[in-house]
Amino acid sequence: MSLMFVNARICANLRFFYHHTPFYTLTFMRKPLTPSQCVVLALAWAALCFIVLTSSPQIDGMLILTILISGALVFIPIVKALKKK
Repeated sequence: MSLMFVNARICANLRFFYHHTPFYTLTFMRKPLTPSQCVVLALAWAALCFIVLTSSPQIDGMLILTILISGALVFIPIVKALKKK
């Protein structure tokens, strides 16, 4: 099998899946985070930030911006999950 045929087959399968699966089941049908999952996610994020900050030769604006954006990506779903309970 050629690589082009394999890639075309994968694209066809994905197109079939997304075409026959309603949009709301792909995005909105998921279990909310439990409090223990929220704690584990927050601790993992804090540990990764600690590793990045201690291994970085200099702390500049791009590093701080990246950490702030990653914090928003981690903590917005956590806050939403905790507000639902």
